Amino acid sequence: MRFLNEALLFILVPMKANQIALVTGGNRGLGLQTARELARLGIRTIVGARDLEKGAYAAALLETEGLDAEAVHLDVADPLTHTEVYSYLSRAITASSTS
Repeated sequence: MRFLNEALLFILVPMKANQIALVTGGNRGLGLQTARELARLGIRTIVGARDLEKGAYAAALLETEGLDAEAVHLDVADPLTHTEVYSYLSRAITASSTS
């Protein structure tokens, strides 16, 4: 129940401009739905997926719904992808703070 309360609180809190969310496993199932709901709140959503092609497909699906989404290659078990995603997010944050 605590998780549900925290999730509801998150949804009810007014969102700031230029927010970015990284959703691991965002290319299918619960991860995709989480990405969709975050994007509906106006949050720029990054879909992290082990298979970049599947992640890109999921991001394109969200974009057809008029949502702001993009994909990155992320395998939580592979530290090399962590470094790449960190660099990607750093650039995204810098770009959003200057716009």
